[in-house]
Amino acid sequence: MTKENLEHYRVNLKELKRFAEHYRMFHDFSMALGTFDCSIAKKTTQDINDEMVRLCKKISTLLKEKRAIEKEIDNVNDASESLLLRYRYIDGYGWEEISELMNYSHRNLHYLHKKALAAVAN
Repeated sequence: MTKENLEHYRVNLKELKRFAEHYRMFHDFSMALGTFDCSIAKKTTQDINDEMVRLCKKISTLLKEKRAIEKEIDNVNDASESLLLRYRYIDGYGWEEISELMNYSHRNLHYLHKKALAAVAN
């Protein structure tokens, strides 16, 4: 597992959250369109359903990535390193938040992060 793999998951998670927000908006539109009996409304509803299928595929891929990452993190022996990796890559916290949660200075946090990345790389 590399830092790039971890960052890839983190970025995908943000994209999926954004996509889900858009889906909710379009779902609301679809519900409103359901009151109309015309071909355009039916086509639009089908397009929204197609987007839902795309969302499900993205969720499935993301869940597989998450399971693989969690498996690697579970193998890290140091509890602080493991927690740091979870906060950063699974929960998506920023450095400032992690620093407060773990009560570490930024310098110590980045040192711990370097050690944690080395632990998952092995």
